Amino acid sequence: MALNYTESSILHGAPVAWIQEITVSALTELFHFDFIQEPKYKIPISGTASKGGNNTDIKGADGSLLRFPKGSLIIDAITEEEIVEDATADVDATGFGEITLALNKAPTEIAYKSWTTFVKTLHDKKDSLFLIAIPTGFTYKGRNVSSPKNVDGYFYLICKRSSDIEQTFNDTPTTLSVTFISFRVADSMAGGIDTALTTATWTAINMKIGTSTNIALTPPALVAGDAALLKAGKPVLKTVP
Repeated sequence: MALNYTESSILHGAPVAWIQEITVSALTELFHFDFIQEPKYKIPISGTASKGGNNTDIKGADGSLLRFPKGSLIIDAITEEEIVEDATADVDATGFGEITLALNKAPTEIAYKSWTTFVKTLHDKKDSLFLIAIPTGFTYKGRNVSSPKNVDGYFYLICKRSSDIEQTFNDTPTTLSVTFISFRVADSMAGGIDTALTTATWTAINMKIGTSTNIALTPPALVAGDAALLKAGKPVLKTVP
């Protein structure tokens, strides 16, 4: 058996991430992070659809179930505003994937170079739908041998923020942990989303390892099959060619 240890084990992660905002038939690059403390993804063995209490079921004559996600909405009777904003209770939340980013630096965009401005923008876009891409990490070959150096692959997910914004300030660097959960694209936004996904541009991010030796990372382009999975609220994993 050929030795392949240099390209079959992930030795460490890559501290970068891309967040694109999804609007009707369009994607816009919003945040680029070049120094993340810890990017993490999760693919549950079963999605939200398996939890009967979170769904409305219609039983067929043969015993089969037709299942719809159950929405959860609480309205203030005085102001008519939504009291509880919970992404996990949305009818379009799928439970098929999750991304958590432990952030300790604002994104690279000049508009968000202030940490507080970035956090405010993240809060203001609490209802936004995002496409996020994170690397799956470096093998020994990818980090030390390949030319150009590159990560092993990427994880993509269409999602919404599901976690609170919570920070503690003391004599250590501040860190903000943000979790995003998978969402399907609603019919009202699905018109040209296939084209938007397969033609999306990804600005290269320089992973900082030294002034003259930074590694330029760019997620691979999505294809039609990827777009179909993402639209349905499912994750996509792509190996770097």
